[in-house]
Amino acid sequence: MLIGVAFANRGILKDRMGKHEAALDDYLHALEIAPETGEGPGFLTRFLRNQPRKPATIADRAEYLKQQLALPEHERLLHIPEADRKQRAYTLLGAVNTKTD
Repeated sequence: MLIGVAFANRGILKDRMGKHEAALDDYLHALEIAPETGEGPGFLTRFLRNQPRKPATIADRAEYLKQQLALPEHERLLHIPEADRKQRAYTLLGAVNTKTD
């Protein structure tokens, strides 16, 4: 799961940098190795963040990027600054066991 979260967050970073094809690759890789990353934040996380509505997930963003990147370049809408500022990084709640035997 942690690796999936890392790819999801790296995809978000690349997406914000305007590297949309690379972001899509990371989103798809995250979803492949940890499908639960595509579910987005659960109720408790949204409650703690005071987010009553479920935000778009990386699965939603990946699908949107696929659609937009299939369009001619002059027709693409890949960045909406006011909406993008509202997005938050994917986080993993709970204890992580880093102990190795």
